[in-house]
Order: sequence, then C-alpha cells, then structure tokens
Amino acid sequence: MTEPDDQRPPPFGSLNELLRSSYSFLGYGALAVRLGALDQQLYGKWCRRCKGIWFGLALEVECPRCGNRKG
Repeated sequence: MTEPDDQRPPPFGSLNELLRSSYSFLGYGALAVRLGALDQQLYGKWCRRCKGIWFGLALEVECPRCGNRKG
C-alpha cells in the first residue's frame, strides 16, 4: 500500500534547491571577472572533470577550477 499524500515529504522545497543539488557551481571565467560582465552576458558551461557548471563569456573555454578546455 502507498502512504497518503499528506505523510510524504516533498522531494525538494523549490526548483532552486533541486538545481543546486544536481551540479556543482565552479565559479566564473577569468575574462568575465576581469571585465565585470553581467550575469545576463554569461553562458553556463559544463566541465566533465569537475562535474559542474561554470559561467563565462562566449569565447571562454577554460574551467576556472581545473583548467580543462575540452568540456
């Protein structure tokens, strides 16, 4: 038998909590930091080694945490 709905805790409190638990935030690319780029100007990029997302300008390719340049 299944439990009634009122006894099951929600899996996550919010979408932000779900997203934070799904990946590791690796920081910002060096050029984006140097130029003071706004969040709206940045792209999220995946690092396979770190298993996380970092944010940088369109032409930045190097993970700020490990230096990986191959996604």
